[in-house]
Amino acid sequence: MTDGVVLLHGLGRTPASMWGAQAFLEMRGFATLNLAYPSRRASVDEHATRLAPRVRAFAEKLEGDVHFLTHSMGGLVAWALIARDRPKNLGKVVMLAPPLGGSEIADFIASSPLLRSLFGPAIDDLTCSAERGPIDFPVGVIAGDRTLNPLLSYFFLRGPNDGKVTVERTRLPGLADHISLPASHTLIAWDGDALRQAVVFFREGAFQRKGLERVR
Repeated sequence: MTDGVVLLHGLGRTPASMWGAQAFLEMRGFATLNLAYPSRRASVDEHATRLAPRVRAFAEKLEGDVHFLTHSMGGLVAWALIARDRPKNLGKVVMLAPPLGGSEIADFIASSPLLRSLFGPAIDDLTCSAERGPIDFPVGVIAGDRTLNPLLSYFFLRGPNDGKVTVERTRLPGLADHISLPASHTLIAWDGDALRQAVVFFREGAFQRKGLERVR
């Protein structure tokens, strides 16, 4: 049976940022739905509400399970969507660099009227003080611990981070698995090891700690 994967990009991105992941998954037999949404124009819950009918239609056409592969804020959108309208054939969710515990950088942006106007209402959902519900479905998180923004990391982020989110803030209770890789926030959705790990999680429900080069 054919499984499918819904791909959700992050804040300020487009489906083009997930094209590499989409091609990677299709080459391995997954059907894909790479969704666009105006990430700067609405809250996470509003995005989830608007995307739910398209995800439902895609899921209902599949013979197998529907999984999610998300980047950054896309993980929060998937979480809200599943809480609102969970597909009956929900499989597993892999989140790349998700700010599950918020981001200090989002806190700074939210405190500035000018920056808030650039990033839109969803920035409030990325702050460290945003409310988080329970995770009651299988989620694997892949964090990055390499930054392309050393000054930003130095002034705003404490501990290993990907330039936007610390590894620690990609964690929440209830995760099925969690790993970190030497990848940046910007490029993790194009990282071959991250994508191979996503496929492993979709198939097995856990990440692979060694021998990943053999995963196809």
